Amino acid sequence: MSKCEFQVRFQKQLGKNVLFPFGFHCTGMPIQASANRLKREMGKGELKSNNSMNPTQYEILQKIGISEADIPAF
Repeated sequence: MSKCEFQVRFQKQLGKNVLFPFGFHCTGMPIQASANRLKREMGKGELKSNNSMNPTQYEILQKIGISEADIPAF
């Protein structure tokens, strides 16, 4: 990611209109990693965490107001 960020910033300094092609989820995690983590948790049935300091991706999505019907579509 650092190489991509370097190139984006360099091209911006040259005056180019640059789109940074990397998205992050509201949790701070890259979107694809977040989706993969949710898929893994749902596959194993690990939807609830025993540790409040390390919530599951499912719990994080619930806390930000996403309905339980929409979470599997994520």
